[in-house]
Amino acid sequence: MLKSKYIFFTIFVFFIMVSCVIKANTANDLRRAEKLLITQNYNKSFNLYQRIATEDKEPIAQFSLALFYDYGWGRVKDIKKACHWYKKASQHDIPAAANAYADCLVKGSLGSINYTEAAVWYKKAAELGLHFSYCHLGDLYINGQGVEKNIKKGLALCESAADKGSIPAMLHLGEYYLAPKTEPSNQAAFHWFSSAASYRSSEAEYNLGLMARDGLANSKDHYTALHWFERAASKGYKPAYLATATHYYHTPKDSETGFLSATNLAKAYLWLSASKKVLLTENQKALVQDMLKEILTVMPQSWVADLDKKVKAHLDQFPPQ
Repeated sequence: MLKSKYIFFTIFVFFIMVSCVIKANTANDLRRAEKLLITQNYNKSFNLYQRIATEDKEPIAQFSLALFYDYGWGRVKDIKKACHWYKKASQHDIPAAANAYADCLVKGSLGSINYTEAAVWYKKAAELGLHFSYCHLGDLYINGQGVEKNIKKGLALCESAADKGSIPAMLHLGEYYLAPKTEPSNQAAFHWFSSAASYRSSEAEYNLGLMARDGLANSKDHYTALHWFERAASKGYKPAYLATATHYYHTPKDSETGFLSATNLAKAYLWLSASKKVLLTENQKALVQDMLKEILTVMPQSWVADLDKKVKAHLDQFPPQ
């Protein structure tokens, strides 16, 4: 859902940027096609975009057709056709199309892999304003693919995007530095995840929770991990649901009663119930059922209805995919 909203926003921004040079009739047709797309009238929207893309050779329509094939909107996904239209749109300075076409070249979606040409298009996309493309270009330098291997330059390119406020670039750097699991790299990963979290990135918050849980930035800290997991979960970040529930479930019990506190008991039930609604492995499903069963032997039955309403309200706001 979030990705779709971003795509619609991207199309809208591109349309505004070039509307001053689009013929009036074409601009009106683009607006009609966009409205049809937003209302998920995929066939009519596709047909209209296709006519504009082929007859008027309009790059926004070409980019939109690529998205139809890439994401399977109302049709079977076809990455080769998507790449064909990304290529056409990229030749008209559409930054997202240039980045996507470079991805096609890296994956060999149109035939053979061509890292050298991909580097050219990643650079163009970044210079057109899609700063995260510098990270893709940086990866090519880090791996010596299509360009001379230069790890320092590759990281500097991605850092330049992060310094411009690109959250995906911050996350990319965090993941890169987290992989070696050395103390210096862990500290670098913590820095970039913290930077992304300052922009309210739920993915970054989740990763900070993992680092606190595993003691990768400082010492292991149950409560710091729980703090970050719940922040991410409260924004609808699905991977954080079970982690939040598990941490509430394993919070130290009250020394006098031997049970979880009322707050922790209720929170464990809430996030376990939410976890049941998202994609889980069979082992995770069994774990959730076991924890819920134990909680329900302790938690007053009178709490259930109110807590279930809160779970529903959260899931209504952040529907499971």
